[in-house]
Amino acid sequence: MRPVDCAQPHDLRVFAQTSVDRTFPGRKEVDNGGDYAEEECGRAYARAPEEWLRDGRPKGSFMSTGPTEVVYSVGVGKSKTSVSGAYTCYVVTS
Repeated sequence: MRPVDCAQPHDLRVFAQTSVDRTFPGRKEVDNGGDYAEEECGRAYARAPEEWLRDGRPKGSFMSTGPTEVVYSVGVGKSKTSVSGAYTCYVVTS
């Protein structure tokens, strides 16, 4: 992604950058963290000013992208699953 002036043609508009850092007891199957990214971006979408979202296509939809790290660990008879990542939340404008 590259920043461009809003007056220039662009394919998407970033409305938030967010992160996920969650830990669950036991081994939890995680779909690469995408569901958690969608949750966080959904919250950000609900708070974003309308002018940042108005050109989004299809209307009312958004996307997210970013790397996720999923770690399964075991120690002292206990296991846990940690999910973390940083995500960019955006609407497609073209």
